[in-house]
Amino acid sequence: MGDKLPIDCISWRLMPSYNKDDVWDFIQIKFDVPISLRDFVMKDLDQKWRSWKYDLRTKFFTPYEKAQQHFACSDARVVKDQWKKLVHIWSSEEFKKRSETNKQNKSKHTFFHCAGSKSFADIYHEEDKIRDIKLT
Repeated sequence: MGDKLPIDCISWRLMPSYNKDDVWDFIQIKFDVPISLRDFVMKDLDQKWRSWKYDLRTKFFTPYEKAQQHFACSDARVVKDQWKKLVHIWSSEEFKKRSETNKQNKSKHTFFHCAGSKSFADIYHEEDKIRDIKLT
């Protein structure tokens, strides 16, 4: 998929629309997906693309090594030229500064978006039952 969704693009928003359109065409050829689900599929692809980049980073990139030591990625799905560009991006001072800022901001979060395997509606319903029991 490196030819369709290159990993050296900084963010999904900056991914050229022709790449996204190409992937959408590929998906429609392989699967029977209605056009009404395009936005959903694109959001899912965004998440998977970012997760894959994160996995590559954790497996094949050590931030404090020299960039030349990272130029070999043993994942066969990775396009070599894209990997080299991505290593340069990850090694840049701008990326390191942004990463550190994001880490600090994330550590300040006190509320999280997830509540485990239960939906918020299920949790709310259970809490209502507990409140009713306590009142009687």
